[in-house]
Amino acid sequence: VEIYRKGLKNGKALKALFHSPTSLTMDSEENLYLSDTLNHKVRKIEPNGKVHSLKTPSLYHPTGLALGLNGTLYINNIQHIQRILPDGSNEVLPLLGRPLGALAINGQGVLFFLNELKLFDQFYHCLCQVTPQGEMKILAEFKEHSHWIPYQLGDDHRPLTSWSPYRRPRIEQVQFSKRLSTAHLPGLTLTEDQMIYFSYDHKIWKVQPDGEVCVWAGSQKGYGDGAALEARFNAPSALTHDSQGNLYVADTNNHCIRQITASRQIKTLAGSTQHSCFNQPTGIALDSQGMIYVAD
Repeated sequence: VEIYRKGLKNGKALKALFHSPTSLTMDSEENLYLSDTLNHKVRKIEPNGKVHSLKTPSLYHPTGLALGLNGTLYINNIQHIQRILPDGSNEVLPLLGRPLGALAINGQGVLFFLNELKLFDQFYHCLCQVTPQGEMKILAEFKEHSHWIPYQLGDDHRPLTSWSPYRRPRIEQVQFSKRLSTAHLPGLTLTEDQMIYFSYDHKIWKVQPDGEVCVWAGSQKGYGDGAALEARFNAPSALTHDSQGNLYVADTNNHCIRQITASRQIKTLAGSTQHSCFNQPTGIALDSQGMIYVAD
């Protein structure tokens, strides 16, 4: 990619132009997909380096991407999530709220995302899932002094609010009392053992399958490697993981790529807070050989 030039141009990799690329995801054939946010497009980079724009419905500031069953593509399109099927047909998922940042999907086609929901004149940040059939659930809600509001969508796509029939996740220590900025959208990754990790408030959080939530890494705004709960991040965004249990973080305002090892040690892999090769990285992906791809 031509450094420090923005624009819209397809073709050979080192001649292609982008405008504020954000999220990255990779398919089984190692085609790389990226949200070219300010060009309002999704782009595809083939293993041979050829870049082209995908045919999609009209997009506006696309951010998070996920590839699901049989190549189904999910796009976070600011106010909604667009689903594009392999045959080219598309639909808007009937969701409430404002999906935030990254998307993640499991082998059964269940999509996970962070959401900003307005109920009773208050904003709630919550972790949601939606099935391939369009059934949506709130898995965990994060807001200071808030009460638990699980719901599902009725036939008219309006929320049916009721008390949860299952155990409330243990999330009392999590306080998300301010609205998320679109300038620093959270990252999200789902591991093979169904652990969910997401970034928020200069920390990396972990959600276990039973709903328990904890800070996995990070302490306060800043920069510093070392033990997980002593290390510092500055507006971390995109996350990904490998098969050995390591996490990789686009530490956006530190202009670097960090690794959280399975033993919860934080290392800086590339970039630095000064004179970095990166400029606010916001997308990250891994290929089958462990090569890291970064969007900034």
